[in-house]
Amino acid sequence: MNAPAPRKNHDRWLLLQLWGLDTPITALCWSVAIAALLQITIITPGPLLLVAAATWCAVIFTRLGAALTSETAWQAAFYRSHMALLLVLLFSVSMATLWMLFFQVGQNVLYYVWAPVFFFCLSRLSAASWYAQLALLFQAIAFALACCLPAYYFSFTLSPVNMLCNGPVWFLGLLFFLTARERQRLRVGNSSMQEAIVTTVTLILLLVAALISSVTAPMFERKLCITIAIGAGCLQGFSRLSTLLPPQAALALSWLAMALPALLGVILYAPHSW
Repeated sequence: MNAPAPRKNHDRWLLLQLWGLDTPITALCWSVAIAALLQITIITPGPLLLVAAATWCAVIFTRLGAALTSETAWQAAFYRSHMALLLVLLFSVSMATLWMLFFQVGQNVLYYVWAPVFFFCLSRLSAASWYAQLALLFQAIAFALACCLPAYYFSFTLSPVNMLCNGPVWFLGLLFFLTARERQRLRVGNSSMQEAIVTTVTLILLLVAALISSVTAPMFERKLCITIAIGAGCLQGFSRLSTLLPPQAALALSWLAMALPALLGVILYAPHSW
C-alpha cells in the first residue's frame, strides 16, 4: 500500500528533466558561452530564446512520440498522463518559436537553422532500435549546431558552411553525444565495465583532440576548444561520481555535466573578450 510514495519522492528529483527544462537551460548556457568565447561582442536575446524554445519543443516532441509508441520508453507513464497539457504547451511554444523566427529574429537566420533541423530529422529517421546510437549521435550534432547558431548568426563573417566545417562544433557534438549516452546509462541502470571503458577512451581521445586544436586552431576558436576539453573532464568526473549517488539523484544532476563547462568557460575566458 505504501509502495507508490517512494516512487513519487524519487520523481521529484527529475521534475526539471520530466518537463524538458534541463536541455533548454543547457542550450542557453552553451549559446552564451560560444558567443563569448568566439568574441562575438553584439548579440540580442532573440536568437538565444529561439534556440532554447526550439530545443524544448524538440525534446518534448521526441519524448511524447516515444511514450506513445512504447510503454517501456523512459517515464512513459508520466508523459501519457500529462499528454493533453504537454500537447497544448508544445503547440503554444512552437507557434511562439515560429513567430520569433519570422518576425523578431529575422528570416536571415534560416540560413543557419537548416543545419540543426537537418540532423534532427536524420535522428528521427534512424530511430529504430538497431540505429539507436546513430540517432543519439545525430541529435547531439543537431544540439551542438543549435547552440552555435546565435554566435555564427551575429558574426557577420562566418557562414553556415563555416559552421559545418568548424572542428570545435563537431567536438561539441561528440561531447553532447557522450553525455547523452551517460544519461541513457543512468536511465536504464547499465553499469557494465565495457560501457565505462568505451566512454573513458572516447573522452580521452576527445580531450587530446580538443587540446591539440587549442594550439593549432585559429585564435578565435582556441578558447572554445579549451572549454570543450574542460567539458570532457567534467563528464569523466561526473561518470565516476554518479556511481556513488542514488540513480535518480545522479540522473537529476546529469544535465550539469553539460552546462557546467559552458559556465566555467564564461567565467574563465569571457571577461577578457566581452
